[in-house]
Amino acid sequence: MQGIFISALTYTPPAVLGRQLLPFSAFHGLLLEAAGSPFLVGGERDFDDVVLGTWICSHGFADGYLGTMDFKAIRKWGKRARKLKPEDKDEVIAAFEEYIEASLQKPQTWSSKGEKSCRNPVWWLLATFAMIQLHMGETAAWDEAITKLFCYNASKNEADGGDDLMTDDEIGFIDSGEQKP
Repeated sequence: MQGIFISALTYTPPAVLGRQLLPFSAFHGLLLEAAGSPFLVGGERDFDDVVLGTWICSHGFADGYLGTMDFKAIRKWGKRARKLKPEDKDEVIAAFEEYIEASLQKPQTWSSKGEKSCRNPVWWLLATFAMIQLHMGETAAWDEAITKLFCYNASKNEADGGDDLMTDDEIGFIDSGEQKP
């Protein structure tokens, strides 16, 4: 079994800048993408990106857009957070980056031939999957950890005859061929 299936259920998000992050959810992805966060859309990352990302990822769907994107509260809290020493800011950027990377892991599958791309925004796709297939309410679906949704989706796809999941041995074999001495 791929380790992602274990970590999807056991991963505990860190606290960053004194705020406990929630499991990274479709709601977080949607807001960070809309804000142009370089942690999702690429680009140069700086401390202000971490301040906004930490604020967003410490709120849930039930807080709503206006509750989460309260710019006056973000500025007030961010002003205190910016008092860190430069070397501490680098550690905070790295910690938030690790949170995003750990939260966006997916099970590895064998690609099927004739694969088509999905035009649906991934955050909406995952929240819709959670509501329809897992019978979650809207708030729970938007707040569910992305990695768990990836694992549930991959398991369902394989059970329905879709892409086969890779075994740990297959992943190890592929990884060993990619590593050149």
